[in-house]
Amino acid sequence: MSKDDIIRYYDYTTPFWKVFWHKGTNAVHYGLWDDNTKSLQESLINTNKTLADIAQIGSKARVLDAGCGVGGSAIWLARNIGCHVVGITLSAKQREKAEK
Repeated sequence: MSKDDIIRYYDYTTPFWKVFWHKGTNAVHYGLWDDNTKSLQESLINTNKTLADIAQIGSKARVLDAGCGVGGSAIWLARNIGCHVVGITLSAKQREKAEK
């Protein structure tokens, strides 16, 4: 698979992720469920919380989100932890959505 194939895939599928998966989180990852999780949206946020906890990301951290997609995790980290996040993605369409 070439870089161009990857770009085409994400450019094509981004609108579908938004409709079927994001649930307002801009997440393009799987969720983590526990006994207290009541919705897909909560499970997606749980993934971000777990990532931050395991990586010990604090407000003074500088984080690189490589393959950030539309920036869901990066935005969540910046808003909820207060850290500085830089996201990179191959897809210009996803980058444009993340910048909004």
